[in-house]
Amino acid sequence: MTSSEADLRAILDNMSDTFIRTDLYGVIERVSMSVTDLLGYREDELLGRETSQFYVDANDRQQMLQRLEQEGEVHDYEMQFRRKDEQII
Repeated sequence: MTSSEADLRAILDNMSDTFIRTDLYGVIERVSMSVTDLLGYREDELLGRETSQFYVDANDRQQMLQRLEQEGEVHDYEMQFRRKDEQII
């Protein structure tokens, strides 16, 4: 692991905001530790899975992407996710 990768990992492990990076198809490539705490999954259980698996309403991702395309950014967009224990957040 390079020092820049280690620096990024340290930031992601210690940030309180949630961070999820996906590819163009919504497959999770990287998450912050706050996401694992929020959803109740380990990082290795999240990586490689589609984000749509965690949405309560599978259309939420598409609606968010449409808003991003129209406005160039997305702020204050609320979505509901299902935790590993089935609780909705």
